[in-house]
Amino acid sequence: MTAEVLARTSPSLCDLLIVLAAGAAGAYAVVRPDISAALPGVAVAVVLVPPLATAAFTLAIGHSALAGGALVVLGANVVAILLVGALLPLACVFVPAGRREAAQHGVGSLWSSSSSRPRRWPRR
Repeated sequence: MTAEVLARTSPSLCDLLIVLAAGAAGAYAVVRPDISAALPGVAVAVVLVPPLATAAFTLAIGHSALAGGALVVLGANVVAILLVGALLPLACVFVPAGRREAAQHGVGSLWSSSSSRPRRWPRR
């Protein structure tokens, strides 16, 4: 058995941090429309495919105990990515579309003038 296969049969703190980072990146990409739509899929694939492949490989060669460990890692990864995916959007600040557009034009922000018209760059 290689070290890579054995590393994916028991969860570690490093694995958990990677899963949390991937889940946060995927959830952030869902919240922000300007980020590529492929990022959540890549984050999930990076987190879920290695332990699933390890479980399949170890089952195929007859090591059911190692396969069980890989399935535990897979389950922990699924739970962690779902938790981060559920909590991160709640932590993000959601702004109604009308307010967001007004803020982009400087209306109603701390730095805008008192007029209700959007500020424009001075002409030369």
